[in-house]
Amino acid sequence: IVSPYLDEFPELANKISAILKKADTNKDTATTQGILLGLGQSNTLRAIEIIKPYLEHNDPSLKATAALALGPINKPEVMPLLISKVNDGNAQVKQALATAFGMQGTQEALAQLRRLIKDRNPFVVQAAANGFANVPGAPIMELNPLLSDSRWQVKLTAAQILGPSLLPGHPELVPTFIRLADSDPHILVRSAATLGLAGVNQPEAIRVVQKNMQRPDWILRRSATLTAGRIDSPALVPSLAFVLNNDSHYLVRSAALISSANKINQSPQIVEEVKLLLNDRYWQVRQSAVEALGLSNNPRTIELLIPRLKDYSWQVRYSTNTSLGNRVNDYPTLKSSVSL
Repeated sequence: IVSPYLDEFPELANKISAILKKADTNKDTATTQGILLGLGQSNTLRAIEIIKPYLEHNDPSLKATAALALGPINKPEVMPLLISKVNDGNAQVKQALATAFGMQGTQEALAQLRRLIKDRNPFVVQAAANGFANVPGAPIMELNPLLSDSRWQVKLTAAQILGPSLLPGHPELVPTFIRLADSDPHILVRSAATLGLAGVNQPEAIRVVQKNMQRPDWILRRSATLTAGRIDSPALVPSLAFVLNNDSHYLVRSAALISSANKINQSPQIVEEVKLLLNDRYWQVRQSAVEALGLSNNPRTIELLIPRLKDYSWQVRYSTNTSLGNRVNDYPTLKSSVSL
C-alpha cells in the first residue's frame, strides 16, 4: 500500500528497510520475499535502492526474489542491476532474471534473453523462452530451433509458445509439429504439439489428431480431442462421436463435448451423441453437455435441457439456466422456467 509513495516520504523507506532487516535476521524468508515483491510494484527509485542489496544475498531464493521484484520497475537503473547477475551460477537466480527481463520488455532485455536461452539448465531456457515471448515485437521464430532441443522441458515450452499463436500463420512449422505430436518420446511434448495443430486442416495433421484421440494416455487424448474441435473438417465428427460414447476418462469426455459444441450446428447428428451425456455421473461432463446443446439451433434441445434445471450440481443448473436464458427471446414460454 505504501510502497508507491517511497520517493515522496523517505521515512517510509527507512521503516521498510528496518522491517526487512529484522526479517532477515530472524531468517523469516517468506516475509522478506513478500516485502521485496511488494516493493517491485512501486516503480520508485527508493524501492530499487532497498531491493538492490538482496541481489548479493547469500540465499539464492532471496537473490531470485530481488530479481523478480526489479522486473516490473520501469526505471533505467534496473537493467544494469539485472545484467550484472546474468553470470550467476545459480539456476533459480537465472530463471528469475529471465522472467524479469521479459517484464522489462526492451531490446536490451531481449539481448540478455538470447544469452539465457543458450544456458545448459533446461529450466533457465524455459524461463528465457517465455520471457522472450513476452517482449513486445520479439521475433518469436527465433525460438524455432528449441523445437528440436534434446531436453523435453525446452521442447515443451517452445511448442506451447509457437503452436497456439503462430502455427496457422507459419506453415513451415507444420511438419515439425506433426512429428512431435506423433512420435515425441515425452507425453507432454506430444500433447502440446497436438494442441498446436489446432486450425491445421491438412490430412496428415488430421490423421495424427485422430490417432492421438485413441492413445492410452488420457492427457494426450484430451489434447487431441480439444484440437479436433478446432479443425474445420467433417472427418473428425465420427472421431468425436466415438470419444463421447467410449472414452473412460471424464475429462476427455468433457473435452469432446467442448469440441462438439463447435460443430453442433454444422453436424446436427452429433446432438444424439451429446444428449446421452446429460446423465453422466460427473457434473463436469453434464455441464459441458448442457453448454454444447445450448449452442444448437435445434429447437428439440430445449426439451433436453429443461430437466437439467433440477440437476443436483449447482454448476450444471447455472449453465442450464444461462443456456436457456439466452433463448428466451426466441421461445418466450421459457420465461417461466428460467431465472433472468
